[in-house]
Amino acid sequence: MSKKGGLTSQQKLFCRLIAVEGMKQGPAYAQAFGCKGNSAGTLAGRLLKKVEVQREIQRLSTRAQQVAEAAGVWSKAERMERLQEWAERSAEAGEINAAVRCVDVLNKMDGAYEPQKLEVSTDADMLRAILSRTNAEPMVRDEPTPSRF
Repeated sequence: MSKKGGLTSQQKLFCRLIAVEGMKQGPAYAQAFGCKGNSAGTLAGRLLKKVEVQREIQRLSTRAQQVAEAAGVWSKAERMERLQEWAERSAEAGEINAAVRCVDVLNKMDGAYEPQKLEVSTDADMLRAILSRTNAEPMVRDEPTPSRF
């Protein structure tokens, strides 16, 4: 927070990205604060615990909904509901391509295509066991190689 007690410009941007743009908290934090790596989600979670941030997101969400309703624009939930209805009707009518397109858009809106993080770790014993099954020679040594210099 700024010294005056209000939100900083970065915090306001974070709130806008979530409330108006519909971004998820980790990517919103990364964009607003220029954060890279896996810490954005954790830091976003901490920021979202602040009452001032919650109020700003609620205020912006309400305002965005009012503007959208005045302009006749559907909310995200309404768009998703309509897409689901269209997908079901298309499938019932045998229009499989149209149904698949609707489901594809729904998946994108829901974040289903975001890459999953997969962490893999191993130790020397496990690596030897794997390599023994493939008849390959391990490149891992038990002791460090002495330097020639």
